[in-house]
Amino acid sequence: MPITHQPPNHSNRSSPQDEDHQNQIQPIVWKSISSWHVVPPSCPPGLEYLSLIDRVYIVHNGYKSNKDFSNDHYSYHIKGNDGQIILGACGVRDSVGNKSQLSCYQELMLSDCDEKQIVHLSQIGYKPNVFCWLFGWKSYKFNVFCPPGTSIGSFQKNNEKSQDYCIYDTKENARIYIMESSIDLQQAQVSRRDRNHLLSFYEIKRNLYGQRIGTLTRSINVTTSRATIEISFPNEMDVHLKAIILGLAIVVPI
Repeated sequence: MPITHQPPNHSNRSSPQDEDHQNQIQPIVWKSISSWHVVPPSCPPGLEYLSLIDRVYIVHNGYKSNKDFSNDHYSYHIKGNDGQIILGACGVRDSVGNKSQLSCYQELMLSDCDEKQIVHLSQIGYKPNVFCWLFGWKSYKFNVFCPPGTSIGSFQKNNEKSQDYCIYDTKENARIYIMESSIDLQQAQVSRRDRNHLLSFYEIKRNLYGQRIGTLTRSINVTTSRATIEISFPNEMDVHLKAIILGLAIVVPI
């Protein structure tokens, strides 16, 4: 039987002593979660809050390049409905030929407020970075795990000519489709005044020809390469699928 989740009793942190403290992930304040909300019994530790909300915002928080220039590390903050940081993300991206949001990802990790890993995305059959740069390799097939290595699903690109993706459960059954929306993009380009951002819009569907149940919007600043992502999905959606959508939204290029 599902259990009713009791909000954790976090003590208040002292006031920040420097600017770096403001960028740290703060303990979650469950002020918007009432006692009647129910957390699914199969919910992985650390994803309880995600199981109760229907909208998230992902903000590019930092960038670090390795000295050997082989790959770059990108970090993100994931915010809930009320704008509070609920999760963090750190990804390793291939840097050969391109250090922007268009280069290849190798892996991505989602972490809780204690920086404990709760979801791990790993690219299947990752090619050496020179192939990504010279030949535009765009398989983007990822397996998704929760500690201690339990598979919760996977996702991959439908074909090379589209920007559509499919999310699979652990039995390889198609569960969610993420499909590019040209109508939303055209409307945004007409009304948009800021030309310094690259926009992409996606529809979230349960099947190829069904109605959309959510949206995914990505905006990338062409000057700084910083990405901002907004995702909406049904509140009752399986939390495993929500976590996979979060990872997909970060790792796939425009």
